[in-house]
Amino acid sequence: MNGLQDVSNELMNHFSFMLKYVVGLRNNSAAPLEPRLLLVTASQQTVLDAEGNTIAADEWFDQCIRENNPRYAIYVKDALYTGDNKQIQGEAFVFVMYDQVTDKRFIVAQPYVAATALQPLHEVGTPVWIGLLSNEPLYTGNPALPRVILPRNKPWWKFR
Repeated sequence: MNGLQDVSNELMNHFSFMLKYVVGLRNNSAAPLEPRLLLVTASQQTVLDAEGNTIAADEWFDQCIRENNPRYAIYVKDALYTGDNKQIQGEAFVFVMYDQVTDKRFIVAQPYVAATALQPLHEVGTPVWIGLLSNEPLYTGNPALPRVILPRNKPWWKFR
């Protein structure tokens, strides 16, 4: 797996839904986006709000996947944390996309232009590939194992 071309059409449809959903949330509120999770099972599609800080929400995301066994899941936030838990914020949503039939989660960012008095928030360009995240911690429950596999030709912090 090397990039967005490896993401299924159905997962990209759910990504599009979540992108529209969070753009709508941000246009209706100036507050930072609390992490959101879309769980898609055979019978339903549910959007959940994370409680607490983003680091705790990342663990909550993994727990939700373990407990609900969704076919697809999309987690979105507007902050990214480095390995030493330093927060990096920019004008981009960060999405972690899970597909039950793959062994990795896909990480992408969608840059946006913040809302102004004259114009609502809107996306800029296309989603930017950040990398892959192993699914192994989902099944082992070992939080020390997650690591992002970054593409060699693009720094992870460069959204544009």
